Amino acid sequence: MSKWLNSANNPDRLLKLYPGIDRFIMSGTEGEVTVEEARSGKLTLKAKDKTGRCFYLHSPADPLTEAERFISRQGLQQGQKVALVGLGFGYHLAEILRQVGSDGQVIVFEPNASVLKAFLASLPEGIDLLLAPQVKLVTGSDLGKFIRELRLVLEDLSISNGRLVIHSPSLRLWPGEFESVKQVLQEWKVKVDTSEARKDLMGENFKKNLLCITKDLPVNHIFGRLSGIPLVIVSAGPSLDKNIGDLKKLKGKAVIMAVGTALGALQKAGIKPDLIIITDPSPVVMKQLKGIFLDAPLIYLPTVFPGVVAVHQGIRLVAFQEGWEQSERYAREQGLETVQTGGSVATTALDIAIRTGAEPIIFVGQDLAYSDNKTHASNTMYGRQKIKPVNILFTAGNQEEKVPTSVSWLIFLKWIERRIAEEKGRLFVNATAGGALIRGTITMPLAEVIEKYIDSRVNVVELLQNLFGEGKDNK
Repeated sequence: MSKWLNSANNPDRLLKLYPGIDRFIMSGTEGEVTVEEARSGKLTLKAKDKTGRCFYLHSPADPLTEAERFISRQGLQQGQKVALVGLGFGYHLAEILRQVGSDGQVIVFEPNASVLKAFLASLPEGIDLLLAPQVKLVTGSDLGKFIRELRLVLEDLSISNGRLVIHSPSLRLWPGEFESVKQVLQEWKVKVDTSEARKDLMGENFKKNLLCITKDLPVNHIFGRLSGIPLVIVSAGPSLDKNIGDLKKLKGKAVIMAVGTALGALQKAGIKPDLIIITDPSPVVMKQLKGIFLDAPLIYLPTVFPGVVAVHQGIRLVAFQEGWEQSERYAREQGLETVQTGGSVATTALDIAIRTGAEPIIFVGQDLAYSDNKTHASNTMYGRQKIKPVNILFTAGNQEEKVPTSVSWLIFLKWIERRIAEEKGRLFVNATAGGALIRGTITMPLAEVIEKYIDSRVNVVELLQNLFGEGKDNK
């Protein structure tokens, strides 16, 4: 029996909080980790990975100072929510708790029973650390539950300004069945690091776009002005290839709002969208626009790459996003409403579409999945991109039981479902010919949508001409 069960700290509260944790701990492999005293006098953990190579989970010299330096680089704030991957001996957990304070929250993911066993057996304060009211522990006793908890936490971090902290040495001891989870974490970490790196770029873009921002229409100009008008959000998922022909039948009868990635496919099919939305701050966005004549009204964020604004030939509408301090401040000063972005151009498009009052809102090409083993539709910049099998997860499909997807798409999917759930009584239709099931929508082929919900008497061309003519006069 592990020493922690007889500890003076009394483990009853931990057993009550985490039923079955004693059985999980006792499943730890003897000899997988060994406790040593570091030169500083603190304890450290030595381990063997799957190749038989020895390594330390913490510094053999001074694990406490190492943890303080590691966490100081994470940029944590008081009250923040943190997902900590890898418990080790808890030095970095203690430092995280110090930095986020009593209003913060830390979810600890530790699937290795041997590490948890050594932690609780060797450190009398270990139980108290895990019993802190801000801490929640997720063990590896149930792989399915572990994955579900991790997915929910990552989704929450994406909308709550939370942080993911990965203790990399701990990953080397994760059981083999958790390999796919490690890959999800690595993908998410790349996404977060890329987002952090883009902050400076977004600030520069805002400055360069400022002259246009002051002259262009705010997207608020169309809020509430499309009440009862059907609106189609066209994304660039693989299934767009299947129903792009039916999409042509909607021209003039519904507002067609296209994301930048879909423009090549639409142009090839002879479809000119009524609205274009582009939000990417990176110069790579210009590849989407190669060979495209941009004169349909453009919705853009003030942090978009300035080249997009420069090449556009028509009316522009600027949407000031939540979560970007410069954008929020400018919107406040002008008395404008901000929009939720949700992390992608399609989620931004949905929030704007909802605010216009349009109904029904129809999704086309919103696969959020690797439909037909592809990432995007043909005639797009990513049309030939191949699936990377290591990143694949599965979710419920709107035509199939399960479809392959990625952690990023799952997060966008949950955001879309939450945003739809906020709109009681509104009609949302998923006319994507494949891909992920979007809860809160009616799933229906686009041809049936046209027959059931599209009124041929609606003159979208005239409506938009009047709307933008009025806005242009009032600029």
